[in-house]
Order: sequence, then structure tokens, then C-alpha cells
Amino acid sequence: MHPALFASPQPPTLVMPDPEFALRDKLLFAVSKLPEPQRHIVLMRLVGELSIDDIAAKLRVPRERVLGVLSAARLNMKRYLELVG
Repeated sequence: MHPALFASPQPPTLVMPDPEFALRDKLLFAVSKLPEPQRHIVLMRLVGELSIDDIAAKLRVPRERVLGVLSAARLNMKRYLELVG
């Protein structure tokens, strides 16, 4: 038998969670909980890096509608993040 198989195990390494990673996970989860229209527009804005006008043109809706949906999405995400801490 190989001697390494019987060696005493090394103590586990303590790894502190990365605060940016934790925040990113919370934000992604909050986005995933949004209603579909809000989630779609938020992803177009944040991931697709589209302007408000570009989103409005792609969806064929008024600019004000995009702004309203983004505002509602931010409020929903804020409420969720306040609940989970």
C-alpha cells in the first residue's frame, strides 16, 4: 500500500468568503427572483450593456416604459436584499 494513503490528513484550510463574490451571488439571486419582464430588461441593461434607448428600440416600447420597469425592478431587488441581509 502507498504510505500516503495512511498519512494523517492535513487540517482544512480556512478560506474567508470573498465579500464581492457574496454580494454578486445575492444580486444574481435577486435578479432571478424578478418577474420575467423586469428580469429581461435588467439583464439587457446590465449584462447586455444596452442603453435605455436601445432597450426601448429593441422591445418597441416607449423609453419611459423601460425606465418604469427598471425602477420597479430596483425596488423589488432592494426589498429582496433587505430580507436576506
